[in-house]
Amino acid sequence: MKILHFFALLIAASTVDLQLILTWTTDYSNFPNAKIGPDGPWQAVMVTTEKDRIPLWPSGSSYTEMLTNEVGGSWSPSSSAKPLNGSSAYFDTWQSYLYTGGDYFGEVYVDNLTIGYSLGSSDLNFNATISGGNKWMDVYAGAASEPSKVGFLGLGPQKYRTQPHQAAPGLLEQLKAEGKIDRAAWSLHIGSAALKLPGSLVLGGYEQNRVLGNVGTFSMEVGFPQVFLRDVFMGVETGEASGFPARSNGSFWVDPGDTNGTNYNDILRGATGSAAVMPNPVSPYIYLQPGICEGIAENLGLRFHNDTGLYLWESTRIGSVGDFINSPAYLGFVLSDKTATNYTIKVPFKLLNLTLEPPLVEFPVNYFPCKSTDSRASNAGQLGRAFLQAAFMAVDYEKGVMYIAQAPGPSIEQSVVQRFDDSVVKSNSATTFQTTWSRSWAVRSTVIEDAVEDKGVTKSGIAGIAVGAVAAVVAALWICRRRRKRKQGPLAPADVFDKAVLWFTEARGNFGRKSSPSNTGSNKIGGVNRSHAIEQKVLRQGVNELDSTPTPAEMESSEMELRELDSVSKPVEMDASSQERFGYSPVRSDAPDDSVAHELPASTPRR
Repeated sequence: MKILHFFALLIAASTVDLQLILTWTTDYSNFPNAKIGPDGPWQAVMVTTEKDRIPLWPSGSSYTEMLTNEVGGSWSPSSSAKPLNGSSAYFDTWQSYLYTGGDYFGEVYVDNLTIGYSLGSSDLNFNATISGGNKWMDVYAGAASEPSKVGFLGLGPQKYRTQPHQAAPGLLEQLKAEGKIDRAAWSLHIGSAALKLPGSLVLGGYEQNRVLGNVGTFSMEVGFPQVFLRDVFMGVETGEASGFPARSNGSFWVDPGDTNGTNYNDILRGATGSAAVMPNPVSPYIYLQPGICEGIAENLGLRFHNDTGLYLWESTRIGSVGDFINSPAYLGFVLSDKTATNYTIKVPFKLLNLTLEPPLVEFPVNYFPCKSTDSRASNAGQLGRAFLQAAFMAVDYEKGVMYIAQAPGPSIEQSVVQRFDDSVVKSNSATTFQTTWSRSWAVRSTVIEDAVEDKGVTKSGIAGIAVGAVAAVVAALWICRRRRKRKQGPLAPADVFDKAVLWFTEARGNFGRKSSPSNTGSNKIGGVNRSHAIEQKVLRQGVNELDSTPTPAEMESSEMELRELDSVSKPVEMDASSQERFGYSPVRSDAPDDSVAHELPASTPRR
């Protein structure tokens, strides 16, 4: 996948002059910790300082946040760095700190950074307004939060920074002034490090193959996107629904009520009952009003982890968690744009199976990245990186809009880079969503799979158990029949099995077998065929009539010639005169060389 992505970037670099595709940690095979934790794995974009290559989350902020040595980072101001007056915190314009529980406090500098783009091309240098984080600060008094290990790359314009931090233009403004891009805009698809789906961050344009189906257009006010969430539901893209959840389809929406988030929704003039949300790649999880994440977790029987406030993929429900995660089940998010048009973003549960690692937990464990907003948060919910694994988003500052659309799965199509202009955003077919996921899903095709649970028993094992059970029942019935016949003696009336044996024996005779080999020995003794002896014995004892069903042989002459029963001929009963003439008596014939099991006369000693 890395090689394919490498060539895709080279092709893009050779055909596009004014759109820049940035590189990611997973694009470098030799980059340490390319997959970022401890709640990922995630992938981030790369910037370079005088000393190091540093991963950063893309951000709509007008600031870039770098972590210093004091908090486990590697950034330190260069010799040319220019300090700006004052120290501060909470630099993410889109307010991720309200959801992650804190932010870094630090000095603000203007310093030189380098970004790599379109592998094989020269890097770009620019001046960034950097907050050098050197101390973690909890947003709420007494709140326990885990400090982030990665800073963020500010892509917002200069005008949204506060004084006295407006010394340097924003990154996009600098690149446009230098003729590197033709529009102050950027696009993002986080992708998935776990599924080897490369991330995409394009400055001045977007990759069309990252955009599927219809594209929603959302207003931007003072740098804030206005996105309204109308519903959250569970669905299945293709095949049979899994029997693992309590219900596989349906809404989990909870009316926001009178929470602080609703007030923000009212300020933005969202529809009654909707909730204002903000897509933000700096935030890790999906943060929704209380009740939604809880309802989904209860439907799946997930266990709550007190220390992190997250739900673990450890279910109390019968069935396989793994089978459900790998199925085409998804969580659907219905978003309303500036024209009140609804758009659905489908996030497969396979993307919602992330891993908590130390120090968050003692041992690695998989978790569901959905979390209720803190009641003390004063703004909208957030759709963080977990959501943006399956969503395309873009911001055009010149037009004042944000775009959101469905993103593809791991089997991504060829990259085609487009520029932002005043026309519509070009996209691939919506059907591409299922196509790009088909190799990653295990589609349920039959209802019988509901009975196959994750208990270490395979489908072939279940089939073997079923066959064995049937064989045991047949054996038990056979033993009971033998015992009953033994008590009744040789004059016992015929039962269903006797009739079946006689029919089957005669039917086989129609295919050229006048007699059947015995269970106890050969049909010949000393080279002499025993069939004639059996026929004579039948003549002496009379034809055995099993019941009122017609006998399978027809008597036509005094010589008592036996005729085989044709496969379609109807058996003919002997009339009364024939019975008297031939001395018929209702006695069972003893046929020791019959190929099917038979009863011996009562006088014959049994072994």
